[in-house]
Amino acid sequence: MSQSKKELTDKGIYAQVDNSGDRLAKMIRNGEQQRIPLLAVVGAKEVESGTLSVRGRKIGDFGALSVPEVVAGIKKAVAEAGVFTPPS
Repeated sequence: MSQSKKELTDKGIYAQVDNSGDRLAKMIRNGEQQRIPLLAVVGAKEVESGTLSVRGRKIGDFGALSVPEVVAGIKKAVAEAGVFTPPS
């Protein structure tokens, strides 16, 4: 995940890694309770494929997206003061 975090921060996007050791479901629930607008889950499958499994607070699961797709969606949402949507 640190590689993905570095890619995001290099593009000017704030990213934080949860190394709490909690189970995945608890980490996701904690993120939702903290009202984090966009969560990226990175497991072995995502590391192998070079993707992020992305969940939006308002819309739900976006599935596996590449880091450039996530960056483009975030920048578009910021520019339009809207909700994250992955590029089509």
